[in-house]
Amino acid sequence: MSFSLLVALRALALVVVLFVLGRRQWRRKAYEGERWAIFGAVLWLCGDALVLVWDAPIAPSVAELLRTLGFLAFVLFVVRACAPLDTLARINHMRPSQARTRLEWLVGLEAMLDELTEPVLLYDAHGQLVWANPAAEAWLGALAEGTAVEEIARYALTPAEEEAWMEAVASARAQRRRQVLPRTFLRQADGVVRPVELAAVPVGDHLVVLLRDVSWWLAREQQFQALVDEDPLTGLLNRRGLMRAAEREIARARRHRHPLALVLLDLDHFKEINDRFGHAVGDEALREFARRLKRAARASDLLARYGGEEFAILLPETDLAQAERAAERLLAEVRAEPFATSAGELVITASAGVAVFPHHGKDWNALFRAADQALYLAKRGGRNRWRTAEQLADEGALRNGG
Repeated sequence: MSFSLLVALRALALVVVLFVLGRRQWRRKAYEGERWAIFGAVLWLCGDALVLVWDAPIAPSVAELLRTLGFLAFVLFVVRACAPLDTLARINHMRPSQARTRLEWLVGLEAMLDELTEPVLLYDAHGQLVWANPAAEAWLGALAEGTAVEEIARYALTPAEEEAWMEAVASARAQRRRQVLPRTFLRQADGVVRPVELAAVPVGDHLVVLLRDVSWWLAREQQFQALVDEDPLTGLLNRRGLMRAAEREIARARRHRHPLALVLLDLDHFKEINDRFGHAVGDEALREFARRLKRAARASDLLARYGGEEFAILLPETDLAQAERAAERLLAEVRAEPFATSAGELVITASAGVAVFPHHGKDWNALFRAADQALYLAKRGGRNRWRTAEQLADEGALRNGG
């Protein structure tokens, strides 16, 4: 097919587009994106025509530049026209008469909006509900026409979130700017709690409120957080995960005035296992050690591999006497039977140090330091045993930083 024929066919297609866009502009006072599309189409045509009528050496380069600019302008309009929320943003920047025309067109899309699985609610200039799609009624129950926009906040999960919803809606109406709460929680009419993104978008003198389900995003975030906080060898928390959990548990213990115990454990003579059998066998021993700790721990306990062969366990609502029994139970589980590894059965023991919040430390650093000193005392006393920060205090060795 010759170049001239290709140009002619493309010109015919663009003329049709120009005709359609021209009718839209004449009949509907098109917004700026459509004018840019017309401009782009004209540039594209000029680029094609230039090659046919201008035989100068520079003609192909200039024509290619015009075609490229025209194509980009045209495609930009097409992409923008396909974005519903961007359409709302364009409406917001129109003159009132244009906005009303566009709003009528938007409401005319009711059939399409009815198919959406997430709520869309339209409020008038007085903040009263004039339309809601079926998804809104499925989530929020029956919605009476004329309901005030502030009523949407009653579906927020907590009083703090209810206040944030009302502030977002009020700001959108007052500032005529889109307001978004990227992650909040909604209690549906049937009692189901759902994580959502709330967007309040001014449209002319109206307001559109959209609720988007972000459960998938929250699940992805939790999966990512688990990967970040998890030790890949043992599946327990890593150092970062332990510190995050410790801050949370200490805050909870302080708020409810409950004790919180920390047990640090260290495998005895683990370096000799690595040196004699290799790190692969050492990893097998660490995995088995973690499995035994899980068996001996309670469901509420938080287990972590703090680093190397050192492990930590947070025991919520556990006083010193309970923590001592837990330490003995953990060590008994470790030495109950030899560890089965690829190098054969290995007899492995561990030592433990115990400290309790707030008696031995009023923050995480002080609590960890007390448990670490107690662990050192257990190792110095012959290993395969546990010691507490209370015993350190008796010896005058505890320097309480809390």
